[in-house]
Amino acid sequence: MHSSSFLTKASSLLKDHWGHSEFRPDQIAPILSLCEGRDTLAIMSTGAGKSICFQVPGLIRGGVCLVISPLIALMRDQVVSLKAKGIAADFISSDSDSRDIDRISNNAIFGGLKFLYVAPERLKSPVFLARIERIDVRTIAVDEAHCISQWGHDFRPAYREILAMRPLCPKAVWGAFSATATIDVSLDISEQLAMNPPALFRTPIRRDNLMFAVYTIGDSERMLLECARRMRGTGLVYSGTRQASIEISKRLVHVGVEAEAYHAGLSSGERQNRQKRWMEGKTQVLTCTSAFGMGIDKADVRWVFHANIPSDMESYLQEAGRAGRDGLPSTCAIFPSSSGIENAKKSLEQQYPSLQFIQAVYQGLANQGFVAIGDCPSESTPFNLGQWSTQQNTSQRLTESSLRILQKEGVIAWHENTTSDDVRVKANKALQHGLNERNSPSPSYTLGQWLLRHAKKSEEEYRFPITLLMRSTALSESQIRSALHQFDQWGWIELVKPSLTASISWKTARIRSESLTISKELLETRKLVALGKWKSMESYLAPQTCRSTAIEHYFGQEHTTPCGTCDDCRVASQPLLPRKIDVVPENGLRISEWLWHFPLIEHNRKMKELTVLRDAGKIVLQGDQMFTTKSD
Repeated sequence: MHSSSFLTKASSLLKDHWGHSEFRPDQIAPILSLCEGRDTLAIMSTGAGKSICFQVPGLIRGGVCLVISPLIALMRDQVVSLKAKGIAADFISSDSDSRDIDRISNNAIFGGLKFLYVAPERLKSPVFLARIERIDVRTIAVDEAHCISQWGHDFRPAYREILAMRPLCPKAVWGAFSATATIDVSLDISEQLAMNPPALFRTPIRRDNLMFAVYTIGDSERMLLECARRMRGTGLVYSGTRQASIEISKRLVHVGVEAEAYHAGLSSGERQNRQKRWMEGKTQVLTCTSAFGMGIDKADVRWVFHANIPSDMESYLQEAGRAGRDGLPSTCAIFPSSSGIENAKKSLEQQYPSLQFIQAVYQGLANQGFVAIGDCPSESTPFNLGQWSTQQNTSQRLTESSLRILQKEGVIAWHENTTSDDVRVKANKALQHGLNERNSPSPSYTLGQWLLRHAKKSEEEYRFPITLLMRSTALSESQIRSALHQFDQWGWIELVKPSLTASISWKTARIRSESLTISKELLETRKLVALGKWKSMESYLAPQTCRSTAIEHYFGQEHTTPCGTCDDCRVASQPLLPRKIDVVPENGLRISEWLWHFPLIEHNRKMKELTVLRDAGKIVLQGDQMFTTKSD
C-alpha cells in the first residue's frame, strides 16, 4: 500500500473514531512511517497529539498494538478514551490480579482486543512473556520513551526490559514517543530499543501562544496568590509536595479563588471528582504536584504557575505545556524565592540516597511488616515513614526517595497515606512576644491566644484536631491554616509535617538487605545527571535574552529567534528611557500595588522602568515603596 492509500485510510479512521476531519501537520509523518513498517522515534511537544500517532497505525496494521506506559492513571485514561470511541482496549498493571490478567490476555490472544496497555514491570514476568508469544502483536508503542535512558529526567530501570520483546514479536513495528527528550536522550532511546536506525521526527519545542515568565519581585508566595486572584480562566498551580498543594489551595480560597488540591492522599473517587469539576470549569484552579496531568487533555487552560522550582527543564516544559492547547495565548510563570531555590537544591540531593541507606529502608519495611526472608506477602504491609525516619535520625524525604527507587526497581509498590488531618505544632516564646506586639482582634490573634493557653510547654509537640481548633476559636479551617502558616513563617511556632504511613505491596520475595542489588554506579550517575539538569534550570531562572530560546537551546535547537512575548523579550523590546514623573503618585506607593495595574508578563519590564527612573533621579525606591523626588 502506498503512502497516499495509508493516508486515506488513516483519515477515514480519524473521522470515524475521533471525529476530526484532518490530522495536525506534525502527526502525518510518524503515522505514515509506522504504517509503512519503519521503526519510528517521535519527539513531540506536550499537547501535540502523540497517542493518535500510534493508535491510528495500530488499527491500520491490524492484530494487537502493545502499548508500554509507565503510569496506571495514564493507561486507564487512554483505555477509557479508546473504548468510548468503540475501539476494544484494556490494560494490565501492577494492580491487576491473576484472574484479570488471564481474562485480558485471552482476549488479546483470541482477537478480542485491538490495544493492550501494559506497565514495563509486567515484562519481567515469564508467564506474561509466554502469553505475548501467542498474541498477534503487529505494533509496539513505547510511551514516555525517555524513561529508558539514564540520561533522561525520569529513568525507570524496568524500561530496560522492553528490548526482550524484540524476538517475541518478530512481526511488530516499533514506535517510541516522548515530549521531552534531548538529543542525547533521543540517541539513547534508539540504542536501547535496537532501532537501527529509526525514522526520527522532532516537532519544534516552541509553541507561539505560550508566554513564559519568571516572577522575581517581592514575596514570591504573596505575588503568586495575587496573580492567581487576578488571572482569568482555568489554571493550574504546581507545588513540590502534597502538603504544599493543600496549603496553597486553602490560601487561594481565602483570597476568593475557587481552588481545590489534587494529590495522592485523596481517595481514587475524590481525585476523579476534583479532576472532573476542574475539567468542566466548575473549579477554576487545581493545586497539584507533578503527579497530576499525565493524559489530561483540557484545551482551555489559560495559565500554569509553579510555586515550586522544577528540578529540570523537561519536567517544567511538560507541566507548563498543559496550558493553551487550544492555541490561544496562555501564561506560564515560575515564582522563585531565594529560600525556594535552596530548598529545591536540598530536595534534589535527598532524591538520591546511598545504596546502604536504601538497604536500611528495605530492612525497615521487612521489620515493620513482619516479613521473613523468602516471604512475598499477598496482602499489603504497613510502613510508618515518619516513625522510621525519626528512629534513624534521618530525613523523611530521603526515606520517601528510597521507596521510590525500590518501586522503580520493581521490588515493591507503595501507596502513601496521611495518618490524620490533625495540626501538629511546637510553640515557643516568640509567640507570646509577637502577640503582645499585635494586640488586635484578628483571626490570627484569636488563634494565637488559644495556642498559648493549650500549648504551654515551649518546644514540646502538641497535636490538635482541626475540628477542635475550629470549634474553640469560631474560625474557619482556611483562617486557621492561614494563621498557622503565618506564625510558622514569622518563627513564632513550628508546624510539624504529618507522619505518613505507606501500604507496601511486595513484588518479589524478601531477601537479606545486604543482598539487595542496585547498581551503585547507576545511582551515582543518576545523581550527577540530575545535578546537571538542575544547573540548567537554575540558569533559566536568571534573566535571559529570551525564555523561549533558552528552552530551545537546552533541547538542542540552536538556530532560534527571540519569541517577542516572554517577560525578558518585553523588557528588551523598547529602549528603556526615563518616563514622565506622573507614573508614580507624589505621596508614594507600594511597588507591588502599582504593578497590579499591568499584566503579569509586563512586571519585569515595569521594574526595569522604575530602575531607569531611579537612576535618572526621578524617584526613590525603598524596599517595596517608591516615592517621587520632585513634582512636574
